[in-house]
Amino acid sequence: MSIRESGQKICSRDRFAKAPKFVELAPGFHDMEFVVIRFRASRTSSFRRAVELPEGAVLVALCDPVQPNTFYRKSRAVDSWFIGILSAPEKC
Repeated sequence: MSIRESGQKICSRDRFAKAPKFVELAPGFHDMEFVVIRFRASRTSSFRRAVELPEGAVLVALCDPVQPNTFYRKSRAVDSWFIGILSAPEKC
């Protein structure tokens, strides 16, 4: 699983990584590509989405299955994604 912006990989997770790798994004609009690559099945699924990140927010993206060592479904049509934005905590 990876997330790219303008061809640059900004987040990735594969079966060899011990933890997700990610980068910090500036607030504002981002045109992102969400990708799942299945090496054994030689199939890839991807889609693009524009995301607006407010100051201090965190983008969360998960693809089912979350575990990288799990056998991915053969059909890319059944990939399940959750994409959300966590707002910065309010100051008291």
